[in-house]
Amino acid sequence: MRVSIGVIQAFALAAGAALLTGLSLPVQAGLGGDARSVETDRVQLKATVAVTAAAGFTVHQLTLPSGTLVHEYLSPAGKIFAVAWKGREIPDLQQALGDYYTTASAALNSTPRGSDHRHRSVERADIVVHTSAHMRSHSGLVYVPALLPQGVSPNDLQ
Repeated sequence: MRVSIGVIQAFALAAGAALLTGLSLPVQAGLGGDARSVETDRVQLKATVAVTAAAGFTVHQLTLPSGTLVHEYLSPAGKIFAVAWKGREIPDLQQALGDYYTTASAALNSTPRGSDHRHRSVERADIVVHTSAHMRSHSGLVYVPALLPQGVSPNDLQ
């Protein structure tokens, strides 16, 4: 059986394309991701988005169907350096925090719970997590200190 060079080349091109597709990196959603990941989060969270500019960063406000607000803070370099939420329901934090979800969860779980279970805070060099819950009202803020833009203080985040 003879196989033409054209068939072999076509097969090689198809195999190469499949390999490249399989090796392509997914867009990182949420914290640490780039501006494109805001759209990924919007779709996954079924939210609408409004964008506002602040001194030293941009805020993408995602409004979830439940009314919960999620703020994704983007640096001038285009990285999401903080995520905050407030509303009746906790958003899908695994989606909103992306690769930092495991780090944030581990940080909260590594600290003993105080007498007030409604408020929890962890401040580490690699991540800062503040959460609060009270009577169907949930809020939180997670940021990566190393990603904070120059001149931006954690007090600037809400």
